[in-house]
Amino acid sequence: MKKGSMIIPLLILITFVFSSAVLAQNQKPIDLNGKWKNSEGQEVEIKQSGQGVKAVFITNSECPNGGKREYYINGQLQDASLTGSMMRCTRDPHLVNDCGLASVYTTTFKATVNQDKISGTWHTEWYDYDDSVGNCKYKRNSSRDHDENFSLTRTCETNKEKLCAAIDEALQATGYMASSKDVASTQSDYVLLRGYLIERLDRVRNEICDDKDAQNKIDQIKNMVESLPYPRIQGDVARQNDVITQAALALKNLNAGSCGETVASNCQELVLEKAQLERLERAWDELKEELNKEWSKFQGYQSNAADNTEGYRAYMSLCGIGEVGEEVIESLMGLLGDEKLGAHGSHEAIELKNFVERLMEGAITAGEVVDVDLNDLWNTKMALPPESIRERIQDCMDKVPGDSLYNAALAYVNNGEDALEMLPEIHGLLNRMERLSEEYLSWQHKYYDACVAYAKCKGTDPGQCPKPPEAPGIPGKQ
Repeated sequence: MKKGSMIIPLLILITFVFSSAVLAQNQKPIDLNGKWKNSEGQEVEIKQSGQGVKAVFITNSECPNGGKREYYINGQLQDASLTGSMMRCTRDPHLVNDCGLASVYTTTFKATVNQDKISGTWHTEWYDYDDSVGNCKYKRNSSRDHDENFSLTRTCETNKEKLCAAIDEALQATGYMASSKDVASTQSDYVLLRGYLIERLDRVRNEICDDKDAQNKIDQIKNMVESLPYPRIQGDVARQNDVITQAALALKNLNAGSCGETVASNCQELVLEKAQLERLERAWDELKEELNKEWSKFQGYQSNAADNTEGYRAYMSLCGIGEVGEEVIESLMGLLGDEKLGAHGSHEAIELKNFVERLMEGAITAGEVVDVDLNDLWNTKMALPPESIRERIQDCMDKVPGDSLYNAALAYVNNGEDALEMLPEIHGLLNRMERLSEEYLSWQHKYYDACVAYAKCKGTDPGQCPKPPEAPGIPGKQ
């Protein structure tokens, strides 16, 4: 007997197995946010934060033998797999009242998922009815444990305003694809334009509810658009025109049925400009993430070296080579500072630190003006080769008692060397961000000009178009 029917034993272990098609390498992550209905007819709302997925009951969270379930499932998404915990009800009152089992319990799950369907299995623990076991009358029988099917299906209500707006944007995008030779002079521009149309088709599909024919038609059009090559020859142009014509016709038919009006416009949308800015914003975020990782390592080396400056100074003085030690400290002063002064680095090093912190906080974005000159910092060199300094430290071991100053001296040199070796990498990342910022600013100006032209065409106020900054800048530009 199992615990989920009228005479149901304890369901201890739940596993979900969500199955979906293999995701393409560049496919967007699955978004499970929204309302769903499970195979038991219960409505839940899924809230997704990053890879975390939690479904809570909209109604019917109460269990028949008392208690409420705080959530339905709570897990982590990895590609198309979801694992975590589930809250269940013990439905047989005998198991609760006579056997002492909890009316609400938590178990584990694993599953597979796609955008609109969650399917899988859950594992039950089986109990046999047995008169000989006393008041409980149930006895555990693990040989009859098994998996049961389980599913969740997305539910939605069509928002006409959002659907019609999505169709409008998609139709505009088909117009740009049809004239791609005029607005996309390079293959990279063409790829952006094609990606823009695909994103708009995705938006249309996401706004369609319970119309499988319409969803399938959008999927078919999207697949054809994804397969379009850059039109280098006449055959490619003919194929593109055929696909775009089919796409526009499908969107117009959907618009006629859902919106009841014509949405095509002769005003030139900011399709290419938007796509370019979105591409550069993604590239900026990727560079920020890379810089953040390298900066964390650099700060560790910088801090460790600075914290061991006095130990290094004392060790070199006891060795009778204090002047050499001071030369090295002086050469690294701009990078590390002097512990006596309470500073970790020169004005330039501190300025770089402040810039990176502002960058990571989002206070500095692509295309903004940043006027910082750090050339002296980038050119920092140790007064003597690190290996030569380590040899002198080794040669002096017998003159200095104990290990603490010896270890501090080595830590100063090793961490100082590591920090120096990271400077070119950090400098290179900032130069890449500088070049990206310049390109971003250029497209901001193009976006502004296109926005003004579009506003005049539509009869709206061009003053609403965002004006770009004067000039970009990243510290350390040469």
